[in-house]
Amino acid sequence: MKCKLCKREFKNRRSLSKHLSQKHSFDKDKILEYYKSIDVEENKDNYVECKICGNYYKSLSYHLKLSHSISSNEYKTKYNSPIISKKSSEKLKNNLSNYYKSLSNDEKSIRGIKSAETRKRNNTNKGGRPKGIPMKDEQKKYLSKLFYGENNPFYNKNHTETSKQKMRGKRNHITGENNPFYKKYYNSIEFKTKFKNTHLELWKNRDENWRKQFREKLSKSIAMSNKQTQTYKNHKHCHWYSNKCDKVGYLRSSWEIYLATIIDELDIIEKYNIEPLCIEYFDYNLEIYRYTRIDFKIKFINDINLLLEVKPNIFINQNIYKLNGIIEYSFENEYEFIVLSDDCFFDYNRVIKILSMIYNKKLSMTDIYKKSNYNNALIISNKID
Repeated sequence: MKCKLCKREFKNRRSLSKHLSQKHSFDKDKILEYYKSIDVEENKDNYVECKICGNYYKSLSYHLKLSHSISSNEYKTKYNSPIISKKSSEKLKNNLSNYYKSLSNDEKSIRGIKSAETRKRNNTNKGGRPKGIPMKDEQKKYLSKLFYGENNPFYNKNHTETSKQKMRGKRNHITGENNPFYKKYYNSIEFKTKFKNTHLELWKNRDENWRKQFREKLSKSIAMSNKQTQTYKNHKHCHWYSNKCDKVGYLRSSWEIYLATIIDELDIIEKYNIEPLCIEYFDYNLEIYRYTRIDFKIKFINDINLLLEVKPNIFINQNIYKLNGIIEYSFENEYEFIVLSDDCFFDYNRVIKILSMIYNKKLSMTDIYKKSNYNNALIISNKID
């Protein structure tokens, strides 16, 4: 190989690259450009000239978008140039076709090479989304809303037996009770006892420090993940769309769904978020740090922020350390905090009255914890008169 600048010859590209960087002070980009210019001179038929900047490329489509902010179609019409890329040479095409013909059907399937019939079928099928192009979050949200509930064409419908058979296809021998993951096996007492005993043995063999660390990690991962797996038995749960809600939330119980409908109706509330905060608190029984998510964070139109929990009275007494952690967080960040429970919660007028009192700053406390006159509503506020 010969250097264009000083006409010195080299055995390989590595030696030439070293020479270019040391003698001619070429950086990596310049060296690449140098090799490209040589390749263009030797194989000019494989390159296309850009009529805007005069550089040569194998394909202009990416270069036009990146360097000139122009599409391929605009370029073709403006410069009357139908060719924007050079196709493979005839020699390469023949080599590839001979190689594919020599392969057996099994080898083709392993390498992911499609048959002529499959390629023809894929070309004729214009529907669907191009593979590899991710969908935007706005588009996902729009489509999800578009086909939600009664708008879904399959709403309140079931597959027929014939369609089920078609979907099963060649898997009839592992469907139903023949399936090793069939639910009857996992719901059996035999499996449950075996599963329980196995994990109890593993748990007993661990020391106390490991258990504490595991509990802490598990609590944090569940709270931080914000997945829709934690739902309550005999409760409804669903994704929630609202103009007042910044993001699409997931409501895990019928109580939360009921409260979200009330919040949407109230004009005094500007916006709210579902489970937006992950709060750390210390559990003195287990002597570890644990984590929890707040059910609702509400912002009123007069800029008062409220953290709201929906819990039965039983859970309030059980989770007293959690409540203390939320109270400390609300003090630090100047939030109001309220827990609605049981009888008061299902009294529509009382819930509205409590929220209105917080909005009008009429809700006054003498202690951090104080039962209000509204039966079982536990009101907690960080603004004490």
